[in-house]
Amino acid sequence: MAELTVATLKHHHPLYLQSSDTPGIALHTVKLTGPENYGLWSRSMRLALLVKDKLGFVDGTCLKSTYKGNLAT
Repeated sequence: MAELTVATLKHHHPLYLQSSDTPGIALHTVKLTGPENYGLWSRSMRLALLVKDKLGFVDGTCLKSTYKGNLAT
């Protein structure tokens, strides 16, 4: 029988999922309506992603090649 290994991630690791990290949760309440509120929306979204340690997935600093093994599959 294959042995199951469980990787342990620290809570600040980008691949760590909190219980609140679900697809249906709104990150913030600012709705993008067009160019007139893009600056406000962008700052709000970046802050929301930064707080959840997920900004790297959007700005390209968190790359799949950085993580080895089962975490990156």
